[in-house]
Amino acid sequence: MKRNFAIALLALSTLAAAGKALAQESAVRATVPFEFNVGGTVLPADTYTIKSSSGVLLIKSLDGKFRVITTSHYDGRDVQGGKLVFKRIGDRYFLHEVLCPAAAMHASLGTSKAEKQALRQEAMLGGGQPVLVATR
Repeated sequence: MKRNFAIALLALSTLAAAGKALAQESAVRATVPFEFNVGGTVLPADTYTIKSSSGVLLIKSLDGKFRVITTSHYDGRDVQGGKLVFKRIGDRYFLHEVLCPAAAMHASLGTSKAEKQALRQEAMLGGGQPVLVATR
């Protein structure tokens, strides 16, 4: 009985430690030289810090004036070097992926309503083009 209790306690403490490790935040910094969309929010050209925790991204300008929180899903691709991947539709940019192996951040963002609307407007001219911005 004591042995079962000890094993259960060990398993519970291991799960708690794993949960803390997964919940730790990782962050990257990137200077984006153009205005871009995240979800329904338009962010100006600026330097941003991007933190990831449990499928949630916090994108915040260095001065703290601009911030947006969005959900993402893990993308297990192997990439070389950190980068933000934007989709360009017309003259608008939409953040699609945050890829940074150094911060263990491989996140893909879903397609927002604003992006779907822009895609419909650009349908006659062709699809959007990916744009890459390096991270530090």
